[in-house]
Amino acid sequence: MDKLSRRSVLWAGLSLAAAGPVLAQTRPQETQTEATATAQRAQAIGQPAELIEDPRVETLDLTVSGHTWRLLIGAPAVEVPPEGYSVLYVLDGNACFPMLWHAREQLAPKAPVVIVGVGYPITQRFDVVRRYWDLTPETAAEYLRMRGSAESRSTGGQAVFLDFLAQEVKQAISQRFKVNPKQQTLFGHSLAGLFTLYTLFNRPTLFQNYVAADPAIWWNNRSILHEESAFRAGVSIAGGAVVDPLRLLVEKSGQAHGSHTREEIQEGIDIAKALGGRLANIKGLDVFYRDFPEHSHPSMIEPSVRDALLFHMHQQLPEDVVKLTA
Repeated sequence: MDKLSRRSVLWAGLSLAAAGPVLAQTRPQETQTEATATAQRAQAIGQPAELIEDPRVETLDLTVSGHTWRLLIGAPAVEVPPEGYSVLYVLDGNACFPMLWHAREQLAPKAPVVIVGVGYPITQRFDVVRRYWDLTPETAAEYLRMRGSAESRSTGGQAVFLDFLAQEVKQAISQRFKVNPKQQTLFGHSLAGLFTLYTLFNRPTLFQNYVAADPAIWWNNRSILHEESAFRAGVSIAGGAVVDPLRLLVEKSGQAHGSHTREEIQEGIDIAKALGGRLANIKGLDVFYRDFPEHSHPSMIEPSVRDALLFHMHQQLPEDVVKLTA
């Protein structure tokens, strides 16, 4: 593991990349609207991330089994409390870490919170190929073809990526800071939101707080719902309650984007609310939900990151965040 010069890769705008793949050319069945959305995504992905200098930001590259990830680590401006710093991890770190950095500086500049962006050694906002692998289950070809350009995507790396987070990433942070192991949060948007739910369902004690922003529940014919069912069944067998308290915040956008219809967006909202409602039946798991009717899939990232920070710190959330009940 090589420690690079202290710097941060800051985000210069919202990316449309999280919503879908980049296509080399318009497919015959695409409408003009779909083609325009595809071109917008390609342009957004290609834009470089903004670079800024700050003495409290460290860039660290970690290489495991020939694959390199980049951590963007933002130290707090305050001394470590007796119990240690809390840690808020954000996926798609090249894009989301800068928003989280600014949110902490604006909303809680004296908060004893370490922020960690988990990204890739790139100058752009997203590494589309890598994130498709890291954040997804093995996905049937027919479901990839539904999203276009199936041949260009490899899927199925989420278990390996989860092990990387649990081992190498957490170890790197604990070597640099005294951390509170009982105050850890994971944030993800879109496919990263899907991965956040996957982490909750498979390694629930790895974090105490989970924030899934517009999670791609639809991915792979909604296979994440099978993970949810297995999780709930396991909790039921164990007595119907989680051992340690857990908190989940699910947020959904409401504005159409790209080729998605209003009906598809509403269906996604209904599915996410239903998932949250089922999870709210578990004792010890507090589930919260927020709609963003004025935001689209890409534009909701920044307010969701701000919510994640407040949620992590157990601070007052916006009035339209509701706690779901059994």
